[in-house]
Amino acid sequence: MSSEAIPVEYWLDVTANGHTLLFQLIVPGAPGRVGVFLGRTKSPVVGLGRFLVKLKLKDGANPPPSVTGTFELTVKGSEANLVLDFPGHIPPASFQGDGEQFNLQSQVWKGEVIHYGSSFGI
Repeated sequence: MSSEAIPVEYWLDVTANGHTLLFQLIVPGAPGRVGVFLGRTKSPVVGLGRFLVKLKLKDGANPPPSVTGTFELTVKGSEANLVLDFPGHIPPASFQGDGEQFNLQSQVWKGEVIHYGSSFGI
């Protein structure tokens, strides 16, 4: 695997129901290029969002599966920013995107997140 960063556009999909949030990073047109994270928050949230993110991805910059970290999701109008932090594994990663489809209210949610697996570096 190359450690060279590759510029890519992808979707940040957020699905929320109660205290559980599912974050998926999906590279359009590249089957299998996906990252899956499950978050839990103290304040309830219900809704979904699809945000177009532009970022340089790097192979090999993933925390191991089942590692627990923290997340902060900020939604402001049609913009979203997701910060994932897995201390001791990788530096904090930030994903900023513009909403394509969403019904999440403008708010900040914080909580615990588990990495279920990624096929590209974050």
